[in-house]
Amino acid sequence: MEIHPDCVYRKSEQGVAEIKSRSRGLTKHARATLILVNGLASVATLLEKIGSDATSILQALAEQGYIELVPSKVTPVVMRPPSDAATPATPLISATPVLTEEEVAARLTGLRRAALSRLTPHFGPEVVIVAEPLLKARTLEAFGVALAGLEAKLHIYLGRKEAAALVATLRP
Repeated sequence: MEIHPDCVYRKSEQGVAEIKSRSRGLTKHARATLILVNGLASVATLLEKIGSDATSILQALAEQGYIELVPSKVTPVVMRPPSDAATPATPLISATPVLTEEEVAARLTGLRRAALSRLTPHFGPEVVIVAEPLLKARTLEAFGVALAGLEAKLHIYLGRKEAAALVATLRP
């Protein structure tokens, strides 16, 4: 089985159980890798965090059943037949990913963590108060709205350009 850098893996039920129980005797490096697998980070991202042997560890974890490939859920693009040679076909359905509630919750968790880590240097212990709308968001759309509100507050502290740059790193 070959691990592609663009692939995304998540913990299987067996992997989640291993994190909780530590019963299978994984090495420190394999356990750390299993912890970092979150269903959002690509193999390339994990390679940056873990190091060059990440591919072999991920392959071993997949073969042992601790992690599984996240299926790509993309709706098909339906094209209209061209009625005129000069008019290009336009899509009727966009190719946006369809996420399950669990995947949205996992993505929001990652976005919240990233927001808190990037905002903490600016707000210190009050970061939880400042980021409260982000923490309460239950959908990606609500997170985006909360982020827009936060950007207005950040303009005061950081200036428009720096606030826009910071918020751009936090967008879903």
